[in-house]
Amino acid sequence: MSGIVLLVIGLALCFFGVVSIRLGIALAGFGAAWLLADALGASSTWTVVVACAGAAAALICTMLMTHFLFFIGGVCAGAIIGAKAFVLFNGPGSGWLLAVIVVPIAGLIGGFLANHWRRRFLRWATAFAGAALVLSGLGRIGPDFFRNLWRPESALGAIILAVGWIVLTVIGHGVQYQTSRRKNQKAAVKE
Repeated sequence: MSGIVLLVIGLALCFFGVVSIRLGIALAGFGAAWLLADALGASSTWTVVVACAGAAAALICTMLMTHFLFFIGGVCAGAIIGAKAFVLFNGPGSGWLLAVIVVPIAGLIGGFLANHWRRRFLRWATAFAGAALVLSGLGRIGPDFFRNLWRPESALGAIILAVGWIVLTVIGHGVQYQTSRRKNQKAAVKE
């Protein structure tokens, strides 16, 4: 189930993350909490509970602080990117203390960048974060060849993950850009 959930959430975030900011934030909060709970060895039940709490916390934060909407979206997307980068660069069995440092720092960096560049940054960040979740999901449910997409065990596996992550990010960004462009054109025609 873990892989399928990551795959579905990742596809929605990668290809439609900026189309609905609140949906993107909820998905990013869910995905970040899911990856972190799973990386720290939580059971399936606790992983779902933590992920739902992450989505709820992200939504509540956006409702309470709407002027910080882009910052919160950037924090959630940055946390996903940080969690996947932690797995990519540290391999299996890495210490949880490093994860507790890397993931929040990546989240804060994402928040500051999103607050500054708004939709342009969030389009890239949600595509990047969604691609990380898609690849993680494929690594969990796919055949042995895809296992490196979850937690690479060799340099070649890390390279395959990195290249796949970049390619899927570019495709996701392109889809979001085209969708946003069409939405803006329809709004301009109505005016």
